[in-house]
Amino acid sequence: MNNKKLINQLQNAIFDIYKEQKLKNLSGLDASYIIDGIQIVNWHDKTTRKGRLKYLGNFDFNSNFQDILFCSDEIMHFLAQMYFFKPFINNPLEDTVPFHGEIVYINNENNESHKYSMYTHVLSEKIYNYWDRIGDLIAVYFPDVFTNPKRIFFADVIDKIPSQFHNIDSYKWLKDFRDKKYKEINDERIKNVHYITADGRFKDAHSKNVTDGAKMATLYQERLDMTENFKEHMDLTIRGFAQTMLFIEEVSNATITDAEIDQILLQLNLNQK
Repeated sequence: MNNKKLINQLQNAIFDIYKEQKLKNLSGLDASYIIDGIQIVNWHDKTTRKGRLKYLGNFDFNSNFQDILFCSDEIMHFLAQMYFFKPFINNPLEDTVPFHGEIVYINNENNESHKYSMYTHVLSEKIYNYWDRIGDLIAVYFPDVFTNPKRIFFADVIDKIPSQFHNIDSYKWLKDFRDKKYKEINDERIKNVHYITADGRFKDAHSKNVTDGAKMATLYQERLDMTENFKEHMDLTIRGFAQTMLFIEEVSNATITDAEIDQILLQLNLNQK
């Protein structure tokens, strides 16, 4: 068996899914790094320039950006894997047996369904990881608020942004996202990690409703809809990156003066001599 050939075949199939389902990541399928006509590598460099200088040595902006890009790649890849297995997951409505005058719906789990469930758990964690890196980046600009770099979480960062910045449109977007869609995906992650997985919840609900066809149809549809829910969250990571850049631009202009930057540059030049 030629494993390299199989890897290439799988990658080609996944790439086809990227295009068919219009999946997105920050780098783009052509590695152009363009969002809505904006080259994001240049945008990120320009937006974080003042912060890189003022907080020199306190935060690795480049590593953070690379992590954000990698997390974006992971989200798109693992979502494509869900779409890859989705057409083949078993449907309890199609596996039935008569039992004492009733129809029993069997969850005859196949390999594709098992893998599909695995990727739902992976995705909730990867989306959390992405926003955690975004939180790290925003927190840098508020060193007096976030004093412990090991205790920085996206939701906490958004909640503790000083009130003087609350009227900024990009902050309003981030706050609305934090309160609604982020809470939704984080609640799912917490359930999967700390309590019971989505797979376990499905099997538990199935076992309690084995003769209820309407309930079984709902459970099955909810499983199918997971891809669209994650796709929405994938799109939100792209929009959220843009809103983060806009917010940091506003914060930098309000908190880091050109005179301060000139002084920092002067000091750096003196140190290099």
